[in-house]
Amino acid sequence: MEQLVVGIIASPGIANKLSHKLVDTLPGLLNDYISSQYEWKIEVIVDALTGSAEDADQAYQKTEDYLDRYNWNYIISLTDLPLLHDNESVIAVDINEENGASIISIPAYGWRPVTKRLERTVLTIIHEINLFFSDNPNQNNEDENHQATYREIFPFSKLRKIRTYTDDTHTMHIRYIVASKTSGYFRLLSGMTFANNPLRLMQSMNSVIAIAFTTGASGLIFSTMWSLSNTFTTWRLTVMSLFAIFGMILWIILAHNLWESERFSINKRITRLYNLTTLTTLTTSVIIYYVTLFTIYLIAASVLLPAHFLGKTLELGHPATFTLYLSIAWFAASLSTIAGAIGAGMRNEELVRESTYGSRQQMRKALIKERSDNN
Repeated sequence: MEQLVVGIIASPGIANKLSHKLVDTLPGLLNDYISSQYEWKIEVIVDALTGSAEDADQAYQKTEDYLDRYNWNYIISLTDLPLLHDNESVIAVDINEENGASIISIPAYGWRPVTKRLERTVLTIIHEINLFFSDNPNQNNEDENHQATYREIFPFSKLRKIRTYTDDTHTMHIRYIVASKTSGYFRLLSGMTFANNPLRLMQSMNSVIAIAFTTGASGLIFSTMWSLSNTFTTWRLTVMSLFAIFGMILWIILAHNLWESERFSINKRITRLYNLTTLTTLTTSVIIYYVTLFTIYLIAASVLLPAHFLGKTLELGHPATFTLYLSIAWFAASLSTIAGAIGAGMRNEELVRESTYGSRQQMRKALIKERSDNN
Protein backbone atom coordinates (compact mmCIF):
# COMPACT_ATOMS: atom_id res chain seq x y z
CA MET A 1 0.00 0.00 0.00
CA GLU A 2 1.34 3.43 -0.97
CA GLN A 3 2.24 5.68 1.94
CA LEU A 4 1.32 9.36 2.23
CA VAL A 5 3.19 11.49 4.76
CA VAL A 6 1.81 14.57 6.49
CA GLY A 7 4.68 16.64 7.89
CA ILE A 8 3.88 18.90 10.83
CA ILE A 9 6.31 21.69 11.75
CA ALA A 10 5.56 22.81 15.30
CA SER A 11 6.91 25.71 17.30
CA PRO A 12 8.07 24.80 20.83
CA GLY A 13 5.52 24.78 23.64
CA ILE A 14 1.78 24.31 23.21
CA ALA A 15 2.08 23.69 19.44
CA ASN A 16 4.56 20.89 20.06
CA LYS A 17 2.28 19.23 22.63
CA LEU A 18 -0.76 19.43 20.36
CA SER A 19 1.13 18.13 17.32
CA HIS A 20 2.22 14.98 19.16
CA LYS A 21 -1.40 14.33 20.12
CA LEU A 22 -2.26 14.50 16.41
CA VAL A 23 0.33 11.80 15.63
CA ASP A 24 -1.85 9.22 17.38
CA THR A 25 -5.26 10.28 16.10
CA LEU A 26 -4.79 11.67 12.58
CA PRO A 27 -3.85 8.47 10.66
CA GLY A 28 -7.16 6.81 11.52
CA LEU A 29 -9.15 9.97 10.78
CA LEU A 30 -7.38 10.48 7.45
CA ASN A 31 -8.12 6.86 6.56
CA ASP A 32 -11.82 7.32 7.43
CA TYR A 33 -12.47 10.77 5.96
CA ILE A 34 -9.90 11.33 3.19
CA SER A 35 -8.91 7.98 1.66
CA SER A 36 -8.49 4.39 2.81
CA GLN A 37 -6.38 3.52 -0.24
CA TYR A 38 -3.21 4.84 1.38
CA GLU A 39 -1.22 4.26 4.52
CA TRP A 40 -1.11 7.58 6.36
CA LYS A 41 1.92 8.62 8.38
CA ILE A 42 2.40 11.74 10.52
CA GLU A 43 5.87 13.16 11.10
CA VAL A 44 6.53 16.01 13.54
CA ILE A 45 9.51 18.33 13.66
CA VAL A 46 9.82 20.95 16.40
CA ASP A 47 11.61 24.07 15.22
CA ALA A 48 11.86 27.49 16.83
CA LEU A 49 12.03 28.99 13.34
CA THR A 50 8.28 28.60 12.88
CA GLY A 51 7.70 30.40 16.16
CA SER A 52 9.99 33.35 15.53
CA ALA A 53 8.40 35.00 12.49
CA GLU A 54 6.82 38.43 12.84
CA ASP A 55 3.98 37.86 10.36
CA ALA A 56 2.28 35.24 8.19
CA ASP A 57 4.48 35.82 5.13
CA GLN A 58 7.69 35.33 7.12
CA ALA A 59 6.19 32.23 8.72
CA TYR A 60 5.54 30.86 5.23
CA GLN A 61 9.11 31.39 4.16
CA LYS A 62 10.33 29.37 7.12
CA THR A 63 7.73 26.62 6.64
CA GLU A 64 8.38 26.20 2.93
CA ASP A 65 12.10 25.70 3.56
CA TYR A 66 11.12 22.21 4.65
CA LEU A 67 9.56 21.37 1.28
CA ASP A 68 13.01 21.02 -0.26
CA ARG A 69 14.37 18.99 2.66
CA TYR A 70 11.74 16.32 3.15
CA ASN A 71 9.78 14.12 0.81
CA TRP A 72 6.43 14.94 2.39
CA ASN A 73 3.11 14.87 0.58
CA TYR A 74 1.62 17.55 2.82
CA ILE A 75 3.24 20.13 5.07
CA ILE A 76 1.41 21.94 7.86
CA SER A 77 2.90 24.38 10.32
CA LEU A 78 1.41 24.67 13.81
CA THR A 79 2.42 27.96 15.40
CA ASP A 80 1.57 29.64 18.69
CA LEU A 81 2.08 33.03 17.03
CA PRO A 82 -0.78 35.43 16.30
CA LEU A 83 -1.00 35.91 12.53
CA LEU A 84 -2.63 39.00 11.02
CA HIS A 85 -3.80 39.76 7.49
CA ASP A 86 -2.83 43.31 6.49
CA ASN A 87 -1.84 43.78 10.14
CA GLU A 88 -5.52 43.84 11.15
CA SER A 89 -7.66 40.73 10.61
CA VAL A 90 -6.86 37.57 12.56
CA ILE A 91 -5.76 34.61 10.42
CA ALA A 92 -6.84 31.16 11.55
CA VAL A 93 -5.69 29.10 8.54
CA ASP A 94 -3.49 29.94 5.55
CA ILE A 95 -2.94 27.63 2.55
CA ASN A 96 -0.53 28.11 -0.35
CA GLU A 97 -2.46 27.27 -3.52
CA GLU A 98 0.67 26.30 -5.46
CA ASN A 99 2.30 23.75 -3.16
CA GLY A 100 -0.28 23.22 -0.41
CA ALA A 101 2.00 24.37 2.43
CA SER A 102 -0.29 25.47 5.25
CA ILE A 103 -0.14 27.31 8.55
CA ILE A 104 -2.53 26.98 11.48
CA SER A 105 -2.42 29.71 14.12
CA ILE A 106 -3.37 28.07 17.43
CA PRO A 107 -4.20 31.33 19.30
CA ALA A 108 -6.98 32.01 16.79
CA TYR A 109 -8.85 29.06 18.32
CA GLY A 110 -9.27 30.91 21.61
CA TRP A 111 -9.34 29.53 25.13
CA ARG A 112 -11.48 26.46 24.49
CA PRO A 113 -9.85 23.01 24.13
CA VAL A 114 -8.49 22.80 20.59
CA THR A 115 -7.33 19.21 19.97
CA LYS A 116 -10.55 17.95 18.32
CA ARG A 117 -10.94 21.19 16.39
CA LEU A 118 -7.35 20.94 15.17
CA GLU A 119 -8.04 17.42 13.92
CA ARG A 120 -11.01 18.67 11.88
CA THR A 121 -8.98 21.62 10.61
CA VAL A 122 -6.18 19.37 9.34
CA LEU A 123 -8.69 17.07 7.63
CA THR A 124 -10.35 20.06 5.95
CA ILE A 125 -7.00 21.50 4.84
CA ILE A 126 -5.88 18.22 3.28
CA HIS A 127 -9.23 17.81 1.52
CA GLU A 128 -8.97 21.36 0.19
CA ILE A 129 -5.38 20.82 -0.98
CA ASN A 130 -6.49 17.69 -2.85
CA LEU A 131 -9.09 19.81 -4.65
CA PHE A 132 -6.39 22.28 -5.78
CA PHE A 133 -4.72 19.51 -7.78
CA SER A 134 -7.85 17.76 -9.06
CA ASP A 135 -10.35 18.37 -11.83
CA ASN A 136 -13.37 17.95 -9.57
CA PRO A 137 -16.36 19.65 -11.27
CA ASN A 138 -18.08 20.11 -7.90
CA GLN A 139 -15.43 22.38 -6.40
CA ASN A 140 -17.95 25.11 -5.61
CA ASN A 141 -20.05 22.69 -3.57
CA GLU A 142 -16.93 21.40 -1.82
CA ASP A 143 -15.91 24.96 -1.05
CA GLU A 144 -19.25 25.55 0.65
CA ASN A 145 -18.73 22.35 2.65
CA HIS A 146 -15.30 23.57 3.78
CA GLN A 147 -16.71 26.88 4.96
CA ALA A 148 -19.54 25.07 6.75
CA THR A 149 -16.94 22.93 8.53
CA TYR A 150 -15.01 26.01 9.64
CA ARG A 151 -18.24 27.50 10.97
CA GLU A 152 -18.59 24.42 13.16
CA ILE A 153 -14.95 24.61 14.26
CA PHE A 154 -15.37 28.32 15.11
CA PRO A 155 -19.00 28.42 16.30
CA PHE A 156 -18.84 31.85 17.95
CA SER A 157 -16.86 33.67 15.26
CA LYS A 158 -17.67 33.93 11.58
CA LEU A 159 -14.71 33.08 9.34
CA ARG A 160 -14.28 34.73 5.96
CA LYS A 161 -12.41 33.07 3.09
CA ILE A 162 -10.16 35.30 0.99
CA ARG A 163 -7.57 34.82 -1.77
CA THR A 164 -4.49 36.97 -1.55
CA TYR A 165 -1.10 37.25 -3.24
CA THR A 166 1.99 37.24 -1.01
CA ASP A 167 5.28 38.75 -2.10
CA ASP A 168 7.39 36.34 -0.05
CA THR A 169 6.11 33.20 -1.76
CA HIS A 170 5.06 34.87 -5.06
CA THR A 171 1.89 32.77 -5.07
CA MET A 172 -1.79 33.02 -4.27
CA HIS A 173 -2.92 31.94 -0.83
CA ILE A 174 -6.26 30.95 0.64
CA ARG A 175 -6.79 32.54 4.04
CA TYR A 176 -9.55 31.96 6.54
CA ILE A 177 -9.77 35.07 8.69
CA VAL A 178 -12.07 36.02 11.56
CA ALA A 179 -14.61 38.40 10.04
CA SER A 180 -15.08 40.50 13.18
CA LYS A 181 -11.92 42.28 14.32
CA THR A 182 -13.25 42.55 17.88
CA SER A 183 -14.09 38.86 18.05
CA GLY A 184 -10.78 38.02 16.39
CA TYR A 185 -8.69 39.92 18.91
CA PHE A 186 -10.67 38.50 21.82
CA ARG A 187 -9.94 35.02 20.45
CA LEU A 188 -6.27 35.86 20.04
CA LEU A 189 -5.99 37.25 23.55
CA SER A 190 -7.67 34.27 25.18
CA GLY A 191 -5.80 31.81 22.96
CA MET A 192 -2.42 33.41 23.68
CA THR A 193 -3.18 33.42 27.40
CA PHE A 194 -4.02 29.71 27.15
CA ALA A 195 -0.74 29.11 25.30
CA ASN A 196 1.16 30.90 28.08
CA ASN A 197 -0.30 28.37 30.54
CA PRO A 198 -0.99 30.44 33.70
CA LEU A 199 -1.19 27.25 35.80
CA ARG A 200 2.36 26.34 34.80
CA LEU A 201 3.51 29.78 35.89
CA MET A 202 2.16 28.96 39.35
CA GLN A 203 4.99 26.43 39.71
CA SER A 204 7.41 29.34 40.04
CA MET A 205 5.39 30.91 42.84
CA ASN A 206 6.07 28.20 45.43
CA SER A 207 8.54 30.32 47.39
CA VAL A 208 6.21 33.32 47.21
CA ILE A 209 3.30 31.24 48.51
CA ALA A 210 5.48 29.89 51.33
CA ILE A 211 6.48 33.38 52.52
CA ALA A 212 2.95 34.69 52.07
CA PHE A 213 1.40 31.82 54.01
CA THR A 214 3.94 32.19 56.83
CA THR A 215 3.14 35.90 57.07
CA GLY A 216 -0.61 35.38 57.12
CA ALA A 217 -0.54 32.34 59.40
CA SER A 218 1.49 34.18 62.02
CA GLY A 219 -1.00 37.03 61.88
CA LEU A 220 -3.96 34.70 62.42
CA ILE A 221 -2.99 34.10 66.07
CA PHE A 222 -3.07 37.81 66.97
CA SER A 223 -6.28 39.63 67.82
CA THR A 224 -5.22 42.70 65.82
CA MET A 225 -5.96 40.88 62.55
CA TRP A 226 -9.30 39.66 63.88
CA SER A 227 -10.26 43.17 64.98
CA LEU A 228 -9.25 44.81 61.69
CA SER A 229 -11.05 42.11 59.70
CA ASN A 230 -14.20 42.74 61.74
CA THR A 231 -13.86 46.51 61.33
CA PHE A 232 -13.07 46.68 57.61
CA THR A 233 -16.08 47.11 55.35
CA THR A 234 -16.55 45.12 52.17
CA TRP A 235 -15.40 47.95 49.92
CA ARG A 236 -12.25 48.48 52.00
CA LEU A 237 -11.40 44.77 51.81
CA THR A 238 -12.05 44.89 48.05
CA VAL A 239 -9.69 47.83 47.56
CA MET A 240 -7.08 46.02 49.65
CA SER A 241 -7.47 42.91 47.44
CA LEU A 242 -7.09 44.88 44.22
CA PHE A 243 -4.05 46.69 45.58
CA ALA A 244 -2.45 43.38 46.57
CA ILE A 245 -3.22 41.61 43.27
CA PHE A 246 -2.14 44.40 40.94
CA GLY A 247 0.84 45.19 43.16
CA MET A 248 1.97 41.58 42.78
CA ILE A 249 1.48 41.73 38.98
CA LEU A 250 3.47 44.97 38.72
CA TRP A 251 6.26 43.53 40.84
CA ILE A 252 6.56 40.39 38.67
CA ILE A 253 6.66 42.47 35.47
CA LEU A 254 9.34 44.82 36.80
CA ALA A 255 11.40 42.17 38.58
CA HIS A 256 11.60 39.93 35.51
CA ASN A 257 11.58 42.63 32.81
CA LEU A 258 8.50 41.19 31.11
CA TRP A 259 7.18 44.39 29.51
CA GLU A 260 8.06 44.79 25.82
CA SER A 261 9.07 48.24 24.64
CA GLU A 262 7.39 49.45 21.43
CA ARG A 263 10.31 51.76 20.70
CA PHE A 264 12.38 49.22 18.78
CA SER A 265 9.49 46.98 17.78
CA ILE A 266 9.07 45.93 14.14
CA ASN A 267 5.32 45.51 14.62
CA LYS A 268 3.88 47.73 17.36
CA ARG A 269 0.44 46.10 17.15
CA ILE A 270 1.93 42.67 17.86
CA THR A 271 4.05 44.09 20.70
CA ARG A 272 0.96 45.63 22.31
CA LEU A 273 -0.78 42.28 21.95
CA TYR A 274 2.16 40.53 23.63
CA ASN A 275 2.06 42.99 26.54
CA LEU A 276 -1.70 42.64 26.94
CA THR A 277 -1.31 38.86 26.94
CA THR A 278 1.37 39.15 29.63
CA LEU A 279 -1.11 41.11 31.75
CA THR A 280 -3.93 38.59 31.29
CA THR A 281 -1.59 35.66 31.97
CA LEU A 282 -0.19 37.19 35.15
CA THR A 283 -3.63 38.33 36.29
CA THR A 284 -4.97 34.79 35.90
CA SER A 285 -1.98 33.30 37.75
CA VAL A 286 -2.07 35.82 40.61
CA ILE A 287 -5.85 35.45 41.06
CA ILE A 288 -5.41 31.67 41.31
CA TYR A 289 -2.59 32.28 43.80
CA TYR A 290 -4.80 34.68 45.78
CA VAL A 291 -7.77 32.31 45.86
CA THR A 292 -5.44 29.50 46.99
CA LEU A 293 -4.22 31.61 49.91
CA PHE A 294 -7.77 32.68 50.77
CA THR A 295 -8.93 29.06 50.88
CA ILE A 296 -5.99 28.00 53.07
CA TYR A 297 -6.57 30.87 55.50
CA LEU A 298 -10.30 30.19 55.67
CA ILE A 299 -9.64 26.58 56.63
CA ALA A 300 -6.89 27.59 59.09
CA ALA A 301 -9.04 30.25 60.76
CA SER A 302 -11.99 27.87 61.08
CA VAL A 303 -9.75 25.26 62.76
CA LEU A 304 -7.62 27.53 64.98
CA LEU A 305 -10.19 30.09 66.09
CA PRO A 306 -13.28 28.71 67.89
CA ALA A 307 -16.39 30.77 67.24
CA HIS A 308 -17.18 31.34 70.95
CA PHE A 309 -13.59 32.40 71.73
CA LEU A 310 -13.47 34.76 68.74
CA GLY A 311 -16.82 36.32 69.63
CA LYS A 312 -15.80 36.81 73.27
CA THR A 313 -12.40 38.33 72.39
CA LEU A 314 -13.92 40.83 69.96
CA GLU A 315 -16.85 41.52 72.34
CA LEU A 316 -19.42 40.67 69.71
CA GLY A 317 -21.96 39.46 72.22
CA HIS A 318 -22.41 36.22 70.26
CA PRO A 319 -20.26 33.51 68.64
CA ALA A 320 -18.40 34.56 65.51
CA THR A 321 -20.34 34.01 62.31
CA PHE A 322 -19.04 32.49 59.07
CA THR A 323 -18.97 36.01 57.59
CA LEU A 324 -16.27 37.01 60.09
CA TYR A 325 -14.18 33.99 59.13
CA LEU A 326 -14.49 35.04 55.49
CA SER A 327 -13.34 38.56 56.39
CA ILE A 328 -10.34 37.24 58.34
CA ALA A 329 -9.29 35.00 55.42
CA TRP A 330 -9.85 37.87 53.00
CA PHE A 331 -7.73 40.28 55.06
CA ALA A 332 -4.98 37.70 55.60
CA ALA A 333 -4.82 36.81 51.88
CA SER A 334 -4.42 40.47 50.88
CA LEU A 335 -1.83 41.23 53.55
CA SER A 336 0.25 38.13 52.81
CA THR A 337 0.09 38.74 49.04
CA ILE A 338 1.72 42.13 49.56
CA ALA A 339 4.32 40.58 51.87
CA GLY A 340 4.99 37.77 49.40
CA ALA A 341 5.56 40.21 46.55
CA ILE A 342 8.03 42.26 48.56
CA GLY A 343 9.88 39.42 50.25
CA ALA A 344 10.39 36.74 47.62
CA GLY A 345 11.47 36.14 44.06
CA MET A 346 10.15 33.65 41.55
CA ARG A 347 11.83 30.27 41.93
CA ASN A 348 12.33 29.58 38.22
CA GLU A 349 13.37 32.61 36.18
CA GLU A 350 13.42 30.68 32.89
CA LEU A 351 9.92 29.28 33.41
CA VAL A 352 8.58 32.78 34.15
CA ARG A 353 10.08 34.16 30.97
CA GLU A 354 8.86 31.19 28.91
CA SER A 355 5.34 32.00 30.09
CA THR A 356 5.21 35.31 28.21
CA TYR A 357 5.22 35.77 24.45
CA GLY A 358 7.75 38.58 24.17
CA SER A 359 10.37 36.82 26.29
CA ARG A 360 9.70 33.52 24.52
CA GLN A 361 10.27 35.21 21.17
CA GLN A 362 13.58 36.67 22.35
CA MET A 363 14.72 33.24 23.57
CA ARG A 364 13.78 31.64 20.23
CA LYS A 365 15.60 34.28 18.21
CA ALA A 366 18.67 33.92 20.41
CA LEU A 367 18.56 30.16 19.80
CA ILE A 368 18.27 30.69 16.05
CA LYS A 369 21.18 33.16 16.06
CA GLU A 370 23.31 30.71 18.03
CA ARG A 371 22.41 27.95 15.57
CA SER A 372 23.33 30.10 12.55
CA ASP A 373 26.62 31.16 14.17
CA ASN A 374 27.54 27.52 14.75
CA ASN A 375 26.84 26.75 11.13
